[in-house]
Amino acid sequence: FGIDESGKGDFFGPLVIAGAYTDKTLTRSLIDEGVTDSKKISDLKIQKLSKIIKEAPGIEYDVILINPSKYNELYKSIGNLNKLLAWGHAKCIENLCAKRPHCQRALSDQFAKSSVLESSLGPMGKNIILEQRTKAEEDVAVATASILARNHFVEWMGETYSTTVYGIMLVLLRCLLLVSPEYSVS
Repeated sequence: FGIDESGKGDFFGPLVIAGAYTDKTLTRSLIDEGVTDSKKISDLKIQKLSKIIKEAPGIEYDVILINPSKYNELYKSIGNLNKLLAWGHAKCIENLCAKRPHCQRALSDQFAKSSVLESSLGPMGKNIILEQRTKAEEDVAVATASILARNHFVEWMGETYSTTVYGIMLVLLRCLLLVSPEYSVS
């Protein structure tokens, strides 16, 4: 399994954690389709690749989308971002283990000490080999998860903010914060 997230540092969007199961044959086909780290490709291409991924024979995937109000609720009870990420990654791994119980390995981008994610795993996740490393998106399974997470993030943002005055205001505020960091939202 490959696990990755999107929206971790976003002001107004959801946190999306996705996981994907790939095998040797599927991995080759995903590479041929252009699957790579979502940070290296446009949102339009991510949308196309996400559709290809979801329709690929043998694929299993799981997506956990935490909208801003749920994020705030979870953050309040969990206490920090790394533990919240670990909870989401662990839930995704557990869901994938239920779909593909024979899979023995999961790879995640390293976002904290290994013990943070390991301690969040449930009974099925504790039975697999969990590897965490920086730049894990270089692995096709993680890149696949990266694309699914980013696509769900972009779709949510589009559905939530595309036609509302509130959405326009949030985009303008976000631009102001990027251009003039002395302003803060507190």
